[in-house]
Amino acid sequence: MDYREPIAGCRAGEGSRMDHVNVPHAVRPSADQVVAVTDAVCRAHLDIEYADLCRAVVGKLGRKRPSPLTRGDLRIWAAGVVYAVGQLNFVFDPSQSPHATADQLSEWLGVKKTTMANKARLIRDTMKLSHFDGQFTRHDLVGASRRTAGRRSPSG
Repeated sequence: MDYREPIAGCRAGEGSRMDHVNVPHAVRPSADQVVAVTDAVCRAHLDIEYADLCRAVVGKLGRKRPSPLTRGDLRIWAAGVVYAVGQLNFVFDPSQSPHATADQLSEWLGVKKTTMANKARLIRDTMKLSHFDGQFTRHDLVGASRRTAGRRSPSG
């Protein structure tokens, strides 16, 4: 699938992409279209774990009452989800793998960087997301935070 094409062409319902995520029936078409974009970008440029984390965020947004996914440009929602998950998991840190810049995400998703960042902030604020939120953090980062949490600083 070419994720740069208009997502209006995505067909929801046939082998729904959100089968494993509980979203209300009315939100499913929008959630399916957002996931189609996040899946394609994550699989092509990041990894399957990022795709799964993005699905989890879309699922949670889809269950909000009223769901914000039913309003606005779904491509911008997809870009905001990838950006927000990336921020939570330090995707912009060159020492991390996978790694990407905001400019790369913007190019891959076909959304301006500022628009993507603003939508990500809205998503983080709406869902009260923070770093090391276990539900939306990569396994390698959760393990690293647990290992360093038990250490004492040299001064302590």
